Amino acid sequence: MQSPRGWSAERIRAAIRSEHHAGVNPASPNPEKTTVTFREVAEVWFERKRAGLKNGKHIDQNWNTMVAYAFPTLGSRPISEIARLEVGEALRPIWHSTNETARRTLGRIREVFEVAKLEHDVGISPADFDPRVAYGHVRRRTRHFGALVWEQVPEFWAWLQEAPCDEQTRQFVMLLVLSARRTGEVRFACPGFRNARASTWTTPAELMKRGREHRVPLSPQAEIVWENALLLTRDPAFVFGKPRNRSGVICENTALKLVKGFDPSDHRTWVPVELQGLDAGAAPPCARRHRVCACAPSAAARRGLSSGGPSHRAKDPHAGPGGLRDSWKSAGPLA
Repeated sequence: MQSPRGWSAERIRAAIRSEHHAGVNPASPNPEKTTVTFREVAEVWFERKRAGLKNGKHIDQNWNTMVAYAFPTLGSRPISEIARLEVGEALRPIWHSTNETARRTLGRIREVFEVAKLEHDVGISPADFDPRVAYGHVRRRTRHFGALVWEQVPEFWAWLQEAPCDEQTRQFVMLLVLSARRTGEVRFACPGFRNARASTWTTPAELMKRGREHRVPLSPQAEIVWENALLLTRDPAFVFGKPRNRSGVICENTALKLVKGFDPSDHRTWVPVELQGLDAGAAPPCARRHRVCACAPSAAARRGLSSGGPSHRAKDPHAGPGGLRDSWKSAGPLA
């Protein structure tokens, strides 16, 4: 009896014996298939995926979740030998406590096995299972941060002037409110993005979510905040630079923490502010503390100052102590 290629049965048996003595498994023509580890394939997956990601925080999350939850169990295992039970047990401890992280990590594990299918001829992915059956139903208790009703924005703005916080954080939140831009666009803004003559702010494509250059007009109030932020920045390369932070700029969580401190139902947390009719030369207590403010007459009265008094008038009618501009009269109403 001969094979279609003309090999006799004896020749086939001899070939199998020689491969066996040489340490080659005839059923597995690719020896690398059994030796490459899950972590090695994951490194290839990550290098390919990061090319399509822009957000540095998101890039780190993709890898850090794998390091924290997948690699301790699967990292050193040959990827062709990993079973469904191993994948399931790797995420079981966090599936109910941090479900969102666990779901995303499972999705990333599945992507790693897709790479293994293409690059190392791995068959069925052990990550393809129904997590609702494997782990049970998860009761989600999502608590969203409520949006501020637009009628309460003047109250929030007044509260923002007096809220105890880092001055750079205050200016950051003020510019967010005045420009209605994404936090990343404001955090990584550079002084050169602003055209003072045209009163515009142009963000390059690499900082935009849609990957297209975006230009917006700057209101007079926003320009004042921009100038104050430049006086407060700790890195001249950025409007809100903070070299000690990993990103090199202000952290968005500090702004979120500040905004969450506003309680519109508690009128003790804010002081009514009239944005018009203020003397540009008056330096209210908030300006004396080196911060810009649409100052409340009541705040000035607490320190014995008049909102129109000349006692603290600076040479520059738009400059308060410390160089920060405190005039909102010239800027017009906040609308």
